[in-house]
Amino acid sequence: MSSKPCYYHDSHCHLLQFKNIDNVIKEASAHNVTKIVAVSMYKDENFEVLKLAQKYPNIIIPALGVHPIVISKKTNIIELFNEIAELIKKNIAKIKFIGEIGLDRYFSKDKDIFNKQKQIFEKFLGLAEKYKLNVSIHGKNAENEVLEILRSFKIKTKIFHWLSVNDSKIIKKAIEDGFHFSVNFSIKYSKKVQNLVKNVPLNKLLYESDGPYKYKEATQGTPTLIPMIAKDISNLKKLNIDEVCRSLQKNFENIL
Repeated sequence: MSSKPCYYHDSHCHLLQFKNIDNVIKEASAHNVTKIVAVSMYKDENFEVLKLAQKYPNIIIPALGVHPIVISKKTNIIELFNEIAELIKKNIAKIKFIGEIGLDRYFSKDKDIFNKQKQIFEKFLGLAEKYKLNVSIHGKNAENEVLEILRSFKIKTKIFHWLSVNDSKIIKKAIEDGFHFSVNFSIKYSKKVQNLVKNVPLNKLLYESDGPYKYKEATQGTPTLIPMIAKDISNLKKLNIDEVCRSLQKNFENIL
């Protein structure tokens, strides 16, 4: 094994939802997590994510967008999209990711709301295509729709955030369509995620914390978990931890 230290990334973290962001970033660096993609969930977070990236330019990579569960019947899709799109355009030199965006049928059961989700999702994908940006995608219980929609766009890098499905056909389609897959602490207990890791090529895997999400046994998602996730990937893949570490870091660097 190489004596050089492993370096890690966190490709999907809700940093703004931590109480002490500075401590989270400091602890991440202490665990060799050198880059964190700070995703936006709500409209106002887009502005704050940019400020955070300005404060930590060597560590934080801002991702702008809105989570599908934010969409309601009252949401003005055009107004919401235009406001964030304008922010992306003004800061395009700093932006590499749009996220978290996507579709959701797990939390959102209403058909009208789902249609609104689809409308704004497609608008963000069009923006990502235009500016050659990466996308971090949520698709809970709407994976097939996500795959179908993405086929109409030429996106730089498509990252399926926390894909957890029993349907092997969905995994196969996503692999064939060139997706990357970000893996989090659920690899510890989720058979679905473990199966995903076993079947996805090493060069298509990434790490994520999805912090501050609370996993089983009240484990809070933080970037400090990433080295542990790397170890679990190596065990499932039956590969040397050093190989996994360097391969996934290379995957991330290639995306950037």
